[in-house]
Amino acid sequence: FCQRVLEAYRAGQPVTDLRLLDKPGPDDTIRVEGFVFPRRHPAILFGDGGAAKSYTALYLAGRLAEHGLSIALFDWELAGEDHRDRLERLFPDGMPRILYARCERPLLCEVDRLRRIVKEREIEYIVYDSIAFACDGPPESAEVSGAYFRAVRQIGAGSLHVAHVSKADGADKKPFGSAFWHNGARATWYVKLAESTADTDCLNLGFFNRKANLGRLQQPIGFDVSFTEDRTEFRRTSVADSPDMSGQLSVRQRMAHLLRRGAMTPEEIAGEIEAEIDTVRRESRRYKKLFVIIPGGKVGLLERRDV
Repeated sequence: FCQRVLEAYRAGQPVTDLRLLDKPGPDDTIRVEGFVFPRRHPAILFGDGGAAKSYTALYLAGRLAEHGLSIALFDWELAGEDHRDRLERLFPDGMPRILYARCERPLLCEVDRLRRIVKEREIEYIVYDSIAFACDGPPESAEVSGAYFRAVRQIGAGSLHVAHVSKADGADKKPFGSAFWHNGARATWYVKLAESTADTDCLNLGFFNRKANLGRLQQPIGFDVSFTEDRTEFRRTSVADSPDMSGQLSVRQRMAHLLRRGAMTPEEIAGEIEAEIDTVRRESRRYKKLFVIIPGGKVGLLERRDV
């Protein structure tokens, strides 16, 4: 038996002719509440502390479970009772089925157990909460991130991983400010908390797609998250409506949102969105399927899109 195990280990996975593999289908992408995640690969949701990342991940997991997917939550931060309470607050009319596994050791030490759970329970999608506590070393290290993603690959199934940001400049671009985590994930979403709602019972959150390997970048998503005595409610909003969030949008996105009011001159647009007039004119000419230049010089919105 030992010899057969060693032989299988040395042989590894068999080589495959790429021409004989099936092409990815539409169901290789998961769409939920405006988010787009790869079904079979890791995605990362990252942001600063207090930005409701874990709450959001649980909410998305519940929505996926409602759509019939077999979902699991692998947790290094809280306890099952805490997540159960949150789940009931999010879904008071009936909690969706989410399998829970509490993890006490680094992910590298949990691989065999979690892989067995995924296989036996036929898990289709997993939330890992969170990367920092699942690492066996400094998360900024290339070796640590590489080992983490190899472990995730061994466990199998698509996955969403909760991560934090660094204190360095540009921390909103990559998880932990690290190119290794950014490159290892197939999709990343940055979550920003509006400062004006940080100490209230209603949080205003903006989600920004920083990476999408298997498709185009998605439009930003906004949520108002309200907390009452027995309920937590996520409600979709427009990121462009929040002064704290709109700075994360591109000039094109801010222009599109502004022009929903009606056509404006480049000077008026530049003043409203605090952009250079030359930039506004350039964007107006570049995106001909979105903007139209009306006789007289005003810019109009040709096609309404969610920003």
